[in-house]
Amino acid sequence: MKRLSKILGCIKLKSSKNFKNICIISDSYIPQKISAAGMIYNLSQNLVDRNINVTCVFSGSIDENTQKNYKLDNIDIIKTNVLLSFRNKSLFLRFLFEITTAITLAIKCFFYLNKRKDLDLIIWYGPSVFLWMVVKSINCFKKIPVYYILRDIFPDWLISLKIVKNPYIIWLLKKITDPQYNVSDVIGVEVYGNISYLSRKKIKTNKIELLPNWPNITVSNNSKIDPKVKYDFSNSIVNAKEKNKITCVYIGNSSVSHDYKSLIEFFNNNQKLLKFQINIFSKSTELSTITNQSIEQKSWGLVEEYNLPFIFSKVECGLVTLNRYQKTHNIPGKFISYTQFGLPIICFASIKSPLARLIDKYQCGIVVDLSIGTEQNIKLFSLFLLNFDKNKYYLSKNSLKLFKENFDT
Repeated sequence: MKRLSKILGCIKLKSSKNFKNICIISDSYIPQKISAAGMIYNLSQNLVDRNINVTCVFSGSIDENTQKNYKLDNIDIIKTNVLLSFRNKSLFLRFLFEITTAITLAIKCFFYLNKRKDLDLIIWYGPSVFLWMVVKSINCFKKIPVYYILRDIFPDWLISLKIVKNPYIIWLLKKITDPQYNVSDVIGVEVYGNISYLSRKKIKTNKIELLPNWPNITVSNNSKIDPKVKYDFSNSIVNAKEKNKITCVYIGNSSVSHDYKSLIEFFNNNQKLLKFQINIFSKSTELSTITNQSIEQKSWGLVEEYNLPFIFSKVECGLVTLNRYQKTHNIPGKFISYTQFGLPIICFASIKSPLARLIDKYQCGIVVDLSIGTEQNIKLFSLFLLNFDKNKYYLSKNSLKLFKENFDT
C-alpha cells in the first residue's frame, strides 16, 4: 500500500526507530456505512499484514456479527458510542457528538495508552478535527510522532459556504480547532490546492504533503448481497434498460458540502433532458424529489459496503457532486469507488476544482458547472447522454486508468 509507505517513510525521516506499535484514531470504523470507516479499516488491516501491532480508537460499536464478518483478531480496540445517534442529525447535534466523542476517547486513552511505553506512531484521521484532544492525551507525558490525515478542513468549509455566519461562533470554532495543526508532525492532504491553502493559514509548509485517498470498499466474510439490492434494485435496472434509460448511481453523503440540492434544481428546471435513472444509496431524509418526468429517481437508503461491487456492476455511470463555492478542496470517496470499478462519471462541481481537473485530464466523464450559463450546461449534458452508448467503453477505460494511476493501493 503506497499510501501507508508514505506515512511511515515521512515520519521515519524524523525518527530512526522501526514501527512495531501504531495507534489509529478516527471518528468511525466498520461496520459504519461511510467511506471513512472503510478507509480506516483497510489501513488497519494493511498495518496488521506488515506484522505491526495496531490499536484502533474510534466512535462506534463492534457487535458479534462484526467480529465474525471482519478480521479484527489482531487489533486492540478503544471505542465509545456516546451520543452516536447525534452523528447524522443537525449541525449543532453533530457538533455535540464530535466534542463529546473526542473528550470521552481522550479520557479512555489517557488511562489506557499512557501506561504503554511502546507506541511508535499515532495516525489520526480528520474529520473529526476535535480528535486532537485524543492525540494530546496520549502524548501528555511523552512525544510520539503524529501523522495527521487531513480531509475536511474545518471549520473553513462551513465558513466559506456561509453555513456559520455569527462572528462569535466562528471565533470559538477556530480557537477549539487550531490545535489540530500543532499536535501533528506531518499533515497529509488529498489535493495540492490544500497545501497552498494551509500555507496561507501560516501552517509550516515543510510539515504538509500530498497524501491521496485510497479505496474504502471493504471485504466481509459475509458478502451475501442484501435481498433488496439483489432483487429489487436489479429488477429496477432491468426495467430501466428495457426503456432505454441510462442508469446512474449516487452513494453516500448528500449534505450541503456536496450540494445535491442544486443538482435537483438543475434537473427540475430542464424538462427536455433525455431519459435516465438515478439510483441513490444515501440517507433518504436528506433528499429532495426530482419532479422532472424524464428522470427516474430511486432511493434505496444506505447499504453495507459489500453490496457496492454488485451495484456498480449493474449501473452505467456514477454521479458525484461538490459545492462549487467551497474554498477548500477534496476528492469524495464515492468518486474513488466509481473509478475503481471503471464507471464513467457525471460530475456537478466547479470546473476549476481538482476533481473536475482529474475528470477532464482522463476524459472519463463530464463536469457540469452550474455557475456557467444554463443553455451551455443543458447542451453539454444532453450530448453526453445522446452519445453515451457510443462512448461508454472509452469513458470506462479512462475511469479505470484514473483510479490505477492515482488511488490504487
